[in-house]
Amino acid sequence: MVKILLTEYVVSTYGLNNYSYISLLAEAYAMTRSLVKVLKHAGVDVIITLSNQIHNMLGRDIKVDDVVIIEGNYINVLEELREDVDYAIAIAPPHEMITIVEILRDKFLGPSYDLTKILSDKYEATLMLRKCGLKTPLTLSAYSSSEKISIDEVSFPVVVKPSMSAGAECVYIARDKDSFVESIRKITKCDPKGYVVIQEYVEGFHGSISMVVYNSEIYLYSLNLQLISILNNRIVYNGNVLPLRNKDYVQVARSVVEKIVKCLSGLKGYIGIDVVWNDEDMYVIEVNPRFTTAGVAISELYPDLGKILIGYRLPGKERYLGNLVQGYAY
Repeated sequence: MVKILLTEYVVSTYGLNNYSYISLLAEAYAMTRSLVKVLKHAGVDVIITLSNQIHNMLGRDIKVDDVVIIEGNYINVLEELREDVDYAIAIAPPHEMITIVEILRDKFLGPSYDLTKILSDKYEATLMLRKCGLKTPLTLSAYSSSEKISIDEVSFPVVVKPSMSAGAECVYIARDKDSFVESIRKITKCDPKGYVVIQEYVEGFHGSISMVVYNSEIYLYSLNLQLISILNNRIVYNGNVLPLRNKDYVQVARSVVEKIVKCLSGLKGYIGIDVVWNDEDMYVIEVNPRFTTAGVAISELYPDLGKILIGYRLPGKERYLGNLVQGYAY
């Protein structure tokens, strides 16, 4: 039987002198639990990693074939586990994801190491997506709050965020010079290398596209509406509604994923694409080389997601989630 390692960084390291990602703990646990469910439905053996503290609090709620308790060096444990499994699915914030993919190498059911490294950097990823012919917001990058930042190319409001971050962590909207300076001050503390990305704010619907790709072929995709609020100039993510079934929106989403898959040959596995669309176009904000929170809702609607994640190709031609299932998930 195929043996899959499922490792999520936050639930694997929480409590090991590491509370820096505590705000991501709930969604980290939800993604782990959902992936276990669909992978077991696919008929594979699943091994997961959990920190001792998370295992004691929540581990009994996750039914798997084996749980590896992390009590020491997480990376060292991954190096050992790599030899004992057929494949691995990993979830982590961008900075840590790069290291994990380097360890897992060919066992990783995701993009190549080089592509993961580029996609994990929001500025470098934007430049690459623009070369692929995709619509992206005007984007600047700067290092540290002490560097003089010219925003002549971008008028307020702008989105200010770390170059490497997960979800809506430390993402702010600056509507004037004062809030811009304050946002820069906060964000340089969030990025592991002190880099800041400044993007034009695009009016429209906030959403994401979830897709699974193997051998440059789209196995499944879904267009999702993101529920976003703004609190004290900070963007707050409140979940998804999916899949959308507006034919025009879905057609545009299909065009986006086809361009991305054609341009980025190293794509593999589950990919999450953050987008904003309006009457003019669909803008690609970033591409996440990993399972995302939208996948939790997809798992509820479509239990066969686990089969597709390990490379099972659906029969027939239909690939859009909204045409494969009824109803919605939140």
